[in-house]
Amino acid sequence: MNKPRILIVDDDEGFSRLVQLVLEKAKLYEVKIENRSLNALAAARKFKPELILLDVDMPGFDGGEVARQVREDAALWDTKIVFFTSLLSQQETRKGLVSRGGELFFSKPLDPSVLIRCIETALSHIPAEVPIAVECRPQHDPVVARTRIHRNNQHLRRD
Repeated sequence: MNKPRILIVDDDEGFSRLVQLVLEKAKLYEVKIENRSLNALAAARKFKPELILLDVDMPGFDGGEVARQVREDAALWDTKIVFFTSLLSQQETRKGLVSRGGELFFSKPLDPSVLIRCIETALSHIPAEVPIAVECRPQHDPVVARTRIHRNNQHLRRD
């Protein structure tokens, strides 16, 4: 069984390594790190990730520019992107992913127990164009995640 590939693009090497360790410990993903935003597109073309965890504020290209390049690339246009940022408060993202302008955001510092569930939500087949707010809550059972998806004030529950 092929594991989903996740590319972490963040100029903070310590944070990138922490995220990589969390994801590798889960044994659910194949993970690669790129710490230079100027190399992000080339790294994505080579690695072909299903998901990119992308820092917003980086030297060189910012996260928005990297995302634009990925979405304009014929081989990568459908790659899911979740932005990491310290620009949102913990209160805004206390339950996991936040949607702003059609983009998904996860707040730094991260909660490892919530990160995996948020990645699974981001990897689900929800079209990127649909405005969503996602709650990713840690559960007592580490395998079973309960995710609520709010779409246009319509509450769907997936257990």
